[in-house]
Amino acid sequence: MRVPRGALLWSVLGLGIAGSAMAQSSGNAGAGHIYTCKDASGRMITSDQPIPECANRNQEERSKGGIILREIPPPLTAAQRAQAEADEKKRRADEAEKLEQQRRDRVLLSTYSSEQDIQGARNRALGDFKDALDAANGRLAGLNQEHAANAREAETYKGKTLPAALQRKIDLNESAIANEMHTITDRQGDIDRINQRFDVELSRFRELTKDVPKDK
Repeated sequence: MRVPRGALLWSVLGLGIAGSAMAQSSGNAGAGHIYTCKDASGRMITSDQPIPECANRNQEERSKGGIILREIPPPLTAAQRAQAEADEKKRRADEAEKLEQQRRDRVLLSTYSSEQDIQGARNRALGDFKDALDAANGRLAGLNQEHAANAREAETYKGKTLPAALQRKIDLNESAIANEMHTITDRQGDIDRINQRFDVELSRFRELTKDVPKDK
């Protein structure tokens, strides 16, 4: 059936008016929020938009029915921003350390299945350093004996200039003693660091496996 042109025009206009009314209604639905705050004197201020007088105070955004939709805090001061940045930096560092500890724990548990495994690894790690320390102590003992012999020989020249050969022997001996003592200090430091590392690993292993049933 053919619709008269005039009726079609009025129909289109009616749809346009209805659409405009719906759009206006939809736009108003999200508007009408109320902002409230108390100024420095304690006076309550209400507005339909954020309140300039309370730019540095807490504000509340409420619905038409008075329901609090959100709180709007004042902007941070320079000191507060610095503290917030420091707190966030520490939080990120703590989180990174936590993740790293979890990684180390996984490696620890995948490397050792028992405390005996850790002690065995400690002994293997210490082996070469203990051998080097024992060898240095042995050489030092020999050098100390040579030092005593040189001292006895030098005593026979008391009040006189020592022969060049004896003086050279004394100097070489004292230099060798200093080198061995340095070596002993270094090797002992290596041993202490290895023991400390394995002590930490053993303690952590015990903590991680304390609730795991032991094989009978």
